[in-house]
Amino acid sequence: MPRPEARVAERTLLPALRTFARGGAVDASVLARSARFVADDGLRLDLAWPEGPAPEGGFPLLVVTDANAMFATLVETARLQALRPDVTGLGEPVVLGIGHDIPGLFDMALRERDYTPPGADRLLGRLDGLMGDLGAHLPLSRERRVLIGHSLGGLFALLALFRRPDLFTAYVAASPSIWWDREAVRAGAEALPARLTRPVRLLLTAGGGERGSPPDATVEPAQARRLAERRVVEEAQALAARLAEAAPARLKVTTHIFEGESHGSVIPGALGRAARFAFED
Repeated sequence: MPRPEARVAERTLLPALRTFARGGAVDASVLARSARFVADDGLRLDLAWPEGPAPEGGFPLLVVTDANAMFATLVETARLQALRPDVTGLGEPVVLGIGHDIPGLFDMALRERDYTPPGADRLLGRLDGLMGDLGAHLPLSRERRVLIGHSLGGLFALLALFRRPDLFTAYVAASPSIWWDREAVRAGAEALPARLTRPVRLLLTAGGGERGSPPDATVEPAQARRLAERRVVEEAQALAARLAEAAPARLKVTTHIFEGESHGSVIPGALGRAARFAFED
């Protein structure tokens, strides 16, 4: 539902756009081959599908959290990378975005509810059912199903790996908020080797500016305190080392630090890297 101020902007802007168009049509800008619907439990779901026939084995599936902010960027990034599959080796995936029925990009209370314990378990069960329903209508690959999350969504991706490692074949935790529940991450990492029944891949990414001791001396004191407390880069690297040693035959862990990027500015690069990661062996 558009906010009142958005309706005001439409009433004042659309006539101007019709003038700019010089008689041409003026329509809402939307992603091609995509749809949005709101489920009865309040989840907003965004879906984008490829053009053309499915490859052998079905379309890869990328599931991304915080769809209000991430979905369109991930879809366009994946589609751009798939323009020359003969060069990149990348095909176009199905993208499912999990979001909330809100007017803005984020709602912290809803993110806490769905991406952290105990709500994360409920959302994982919901995703399991959604992917089954989608598979009845779209040919989806069973070998390329990737869960992608940033920040609290990145924490959710880690919890999903620890609790339902069989649900996806790969997990991407971008700038994961490990600091939010270090104990849950520690316990999950310890229990994971015994739960792995087949090979799984994990990509951990972060911005270089998320280190606990940032190289930029101009960081404000309050921000410096947050960085020192959260230590996003250091926590991700320590987790990667611990997991790589715990189950090297069944868990492949990759890390990538985007130097010069912050918690927010790293998102496009992290999503681009995630889209490529989906097609790696």
